[in-house]
Amino acid sequence: MAGLRQDEKSAQKKESAGEKTAEQTRQAGEEVAQASTHLLQQNLELLQNSCRFGVEVATAMMGHSTPCSDVIGRSGSALLPVGSSKPTRSRTADTC
Repeated sequence: MAGLRQDEKSAQKKESAGEKTAEQTRQAGEEVAQASTHLLQQNLELLQNSCRFGVEVATAMMGHSTPCSDVIGRSGSALLPVGSSKPTRSRTADTC
């Protein structure tokens, strides 16, 4: 009988330790997720600010306001004219 109780206590301790470990792992995962979310938000803000700055510089160099799609182009490159695969010199090429 004493051996059975000892086994039950041992099993309870193992289960309790497992539950504690699971809880710690869950908490650590939440902390990592929050830190990742914060870093992602900072990176997004940096990217947005960089894009705004680039558009402001391009607009200032061109001397007038232009929509972003006209400055960057549909292909995503300010240096490639539509339908061309070769870069060309432009007023924004020296500043980017």
